[in-house]
This record gives sequence, C-alpha cells and structure tokens, in this order.
Amino acid sequence: MRLADQTRLEWQNRAHFYAVAAKTMRRVLIDHARRRNAGKRGRAFKITLKTGMDFAQERAPDCLVLDEALLKLAAIDERKSRAIELKFFAGMTTEEIGAVLGISVATVGRELRLGQAWLRREISRALA
Repeated sequence: MRLADQTRLEWQNRAHFYAVAAKTMRRVLIDHARRRNAGKRGRAFKITLKTGMDFAQERAPDCLVLDEALLKLAAIDERKSRAIELKFFAGMTTEEIGAVLGISVATVGRELRLGQAWLRREISRALA
C-alpha cells in the first residue's frame, strides 16, 4: 500500500521501481518490528537473510538490529549499504543493482561481499 501511495513518483525504469520498493519494504519491516517491540511481550520480529547473504544460521538477526547495522554501514559507506538493501529488500540481481547504482557487476560483487562481512561482524556484536 505504501508503494501504491507513491503518486508523485515517475518510474524511470524497472530498476528504479525496485530500488524504491526496496526502501519501502525496509521501512515497512522496521515499522512492524518497532510496533511489535512496543507490545506487551516486547518480542522482536525475526527475519532471515535468504537472498545470498550467508549470515550465521543458528539465530536470525533481529530486524531492528539489521536496520541499525545498515545505518552504521551507510555512515561509513553509503554504496555498500544501498547495494545490500537492494539485494536483500528488493531481491535484485547484481546486474540490476549495478544499473541502479551506476557501477559494474564486478564492483557490485565486491560491495556486497565487503558489506556482508561488515554486517556479519556488526550484527554478531549486537546479538552477543
């Protein structure tokens, strides 16, 4: 519904649509997790990163922890954060991410690997 409410936006192409959809999906998940945490039980909404991101399997990262880690990564390297957001929240391919970010497929691969390693470390610290 939030994506449908984007009446002022004109989609430039399919990749642009998916980039906006990824940002919207992230906001929806974060808002849901915050509402759920504010509830009586205070339990967090758990997510799994199934789009090629190989985080530890024993415990799925908390959506709010992931968001906080992505915000920290964005402060250090915005492009890595955007690439991971597009891969995870929109399920985009490396070719599509490259088109959205204006970088080569090889660079997308490097950005994803380095960003994932950084996130893995940051999330493991937060969940420890």
